[in-house]
Amino acid sequence: MRKKSLAYLITIVTCCLVAIACSSDSDGDSGVVIGPETAKTGSLALSLADVPTDLYQAVYVRIDGIQVYLGGGEEVAGNWKTVANPMKIYNLLELTNGTLEQLGTSSLDTGTYQQMRLVLGTAPTNSANILGVSHPYANYVIDPDNRTHELNIPSSIIAGSKIASNFEINENSTTELILDFDISASVVQAGNSGNWLLAPKIMVLNADEHATVSGIVNKLADPEPSGIPGAYVSLQYETPGADDLKDAVTVEAATVSAEDDMTRSIENGDYTLLTDPGSYRLVSYKDGYAVGCTAVNSITGQTTIQDVELTTTATGTVEGNVIINGADSEQYATISFRQSAPCEGMTANSMLEVRSVNIVAGYWYQITLPVGTYSLVASGTDMETVEYTGIKVTDSEVSYQNITLAP
Repeated sequence: MRKKSLAYLITIVTCCLVAIACSSDSDGDSGVVIGPETAKTGSLALSLADVPTDLYQAVYVRIDGIQVYLGGGEEVAGNWKTVANPMKIYNLLELTNGTLEQLGTSSLDTGTYQQMRLVLGTAPTNSANILGVSHPYANYVIDPDNRTHELNIPSSIIAGSKIASNFEINENSTTELILDFDISASVVQAGNSGNWLLAPKIMVLNADEHATVSGIVNKLADPEPSGIPGAYVSLQYETPGADDLKDAVTVEAATVSAEDDMTRSIENGDYTLLTDPGSYRLVSYKDGYAVGCTAVNSITGQTTIQDVELTTTATGTVEGNVIINGADSEQYATISFRQSAPCEGMTANSMLEVRSVNIVAGYWYQITLPVGTYSLVASGTDMETVEYTGIKVTDSEVSYQNITLAP
C-alpha cells in the first residue's frame, strides 16, 4: 500500500532533513548502535527533486551538506557522518517533472538507518540568478514582480529537525534516496516585512520502491484538447475521521505542468510525478480554470499514464489577517483551502485541497481561487486546528476571512 516509505520531512532549517539509524541493538535513541557486523558496508546515493509551486519565479536554497546520524549523543559532531557536501545554491523550480540533481554518494555501514539532517548555507555564492545578477542571499525567492524575499531560518529549528525515514544499507549495494523539497509547504510569507521564513518540508522517496504517474494537463477545446503549461498537479488522498482535521487531506506528491522543451521531448502540459504506490486523486488547477480531478492508481516500478482535463472558469480572491494568540515573530499558520468536488472514476465527491499557503502571524494573506464554495483549514505548531466553512468565492467582489489560532 502507500504509507509511508515516502516520509514527510518537515522543518529543515540550517539543518533539517532525513534521518538514519541502524541495528537490532537499540540504545533508546533513534540513532545507530554499531554491532559486530560493522565491517560490512554499502552505499547511500542522494538526489534532490522539487515539489514546485506557481507562486514564485524561482526559489533558491543553499545546501552545504547532508549528514547521517550514527548514534550516541546527538550534540556530538563525531556522531554525524557527512554523506554529501555540495556547497551549492539550487533553484528548486528547475527540478520538476522527474528532473533530479545528484547530491552525492557515500559509504555507510550496513544496517537500518532512521535519522539524517540537511545543513543549509547562510552565505550567497558568486553565481547568477534568473535575473542575471549575483545571488543577494543564500536562501530566497523571486516573486512574479521580480522582487526578492530572503528566507530566514527560524531560531526554533536552527539546530536541525530529526525525521524518521527508515531505509536499509545492504552490503556491496547502493540505496538511492530522492529528497523531494515541497516549496509550498516550506516557504512562509510575511508581506513586505522582510521576515519571510524557510521551514522546509521534505519528502523522501526510495528510488527502488517508487511509482511514476505521468500525463498531460489538457484544456478542453474544439476540435481537440490542448496542453496547459504552468498548472499545479498533485496526488492526494483522504483520511476520513483523522484525529486532526489538517490531516484529513494529504498531498503526497506534486509538480507544475511543463512548457514546450523539444530538447527534452517535453510538450505543453506534460507532467511527471514520483510517488509511493497506492490509490490517489490526481488534482490539477490553474488560475482561470476550474479544478480537475480523476482517480489514479500507481504501481511500484511502473509508469501510470493519466491525463487530466481542465475547463475555463472565473476566479476570485479571498484575503484576511492571521492572528495567533501568544505567537512570537516566527510563528506561522498553514492555510489550506479545500473543496468537495466530483472526481472522475469515483462515485462520490472527494474533499480536495485546491491551494495552501503559510503566513507569519500578524500578516495579511491573499489567495486566488476558482469561483465556488470552500472550507478553510488553518493549523500551526502547538495550535488547535480550526476550520471555517461556507467561504464563497465570486468574481465580483473580494471575500474576507480572518483566521485566529490559539494553543
